[in-house]
Amino acid sequence: MSELLLLPDTVSVHVPPLYLDLTREFSRVLMFFFCFAWKVKIRLPTLLTVAFLAFDIRVRVEIEVQF
Repeated sequence: MSELLLLPDTVSVHVPPLYLDLTREFSRVLMFFFCFAWKVKIRLPTLLTVAFLAFDIRVRVEIEVQF
């Protein structure tokens, strides 16, 4: 069964069920990544800093400015 969406100007638009399933799945995956990013916002930088300090890894950044 297909669903109808009503737009603000009251025009009925046919939306295929496959599209609705894909948008639901996309929303679920997107929310997973947002939640995951929120959880690791402190852990990941801390883990990288400790790893760089433990293995004495030096990152060199060269900035070249031309006038």
